[in-house]
Amino acid sequence: MKTFRTFIILLVFFIINSCEKDKDLTKSEMLTQKAWLMKSGSVNPPLQQGNAIISDTYNSLPDCSKDDLLIFKSNGSYTQEEGKTKCVPTDPVVFDMGNWSLNYDETVLTIVSTYYGYIYECQILKLSSSELSIQYQLYDSLGTAYTFTESYRH
Repeated sequence: MKTFRTFIILLVFFIINSCEKDKDLTKSEMLTQKAWLMKSGSVNPPLQQGNAIISDTYNSLPDCSKDDLLIFKSNGSYTQEEGKTKCVPTDPVVFDMGNWSLNYDETVLTIVSTYYGYIYECQILKLSSSELSIQYQLYDSLGTAYTFTESYRH
């Protein structure tokens, strides 16, 4: 019985310490500690591609793109890299790169692609040591705003 009580006390101690882990890390540290893997994505209003209407952007990706990695580096650069499965075996591992920054209150993540030339200003919906959720808008040539929401995990 004494061993069981000691086990419970140690378990509670480890749970409390693991919950406080995020509090010790800055948002920059949470972004840069490991590579991010997309787990979900959506767009509103839905996009029309040919005869298809797409609102779930993650499930519309080919399987070979679902393991791609988003890597934020502590020097303010980022890369997007092929995962284990490449869609085209001869494609380079790094398929996008650029710079990232957080605004003064760390609620907006700005991603500037030097590879493709785009700038995304992403609202941070959630950021922890294991989850990142962002939202950003893109506009079509008619001025229609499309809101993309993406979630990532380690």
